[in-house]
Amino acid sequence: MKTAIAIIILTLFSAVGASAQSSVNDPFTFQKACRAQSFVVLHETRDIWLADSNNHIGFASVTSRFDSTTGICYARTDFVIIVKNGTQHDGVITSTTVQDAFGGTSYAADLWLNTQGKQAWEVPNLTTCSIKLRGHTEITCKTNEEFMAIIDRDFGL
Repeated sequence: MKTAIAIIILTLFSAVGASAQSSVNDPFTFQKACRAQSFVVLHETRDIWLADSNNHIGFASVTSRFDSTTGICYARTDFVIIVKNGTQHDGVITSTTVQDAFGGTSYAADLWLNTQGKQAWEVPNLTTCSIKLRGHTEITCKTNEEFMAIIDRDFGL
């Protein structure tokens, strides 16, 4: 009888251990951790923008993806910032960045700045646009569409 109980206990412990082991390597577990860390990145970036009292958040979002082949958690943040500049027209900044949510490495940045209240089509497409893929030279974008296509293709964001 004691042997049967010992076998049942060992079987239960091995089943629990196998379940715990499989959840540690489960890509969904990594993606959940990635998503949580991406929200930390969003809030940290938001705080940086709001450090200037003239800036007000018009829109903020974050998208994340865990790349199991590289072990990198990519966090894409998008912001629209309203800049109260004391003139008749408020300024607008749009920002999209891609970074490693855990390591902090920045992979892509797109910044558009309109401080004079012009219509969007009157302002050049990009103020800053660069993408640095792992193992490649930096790409300087010409348009927002090019930037978005590259981060979609190369980061899945």
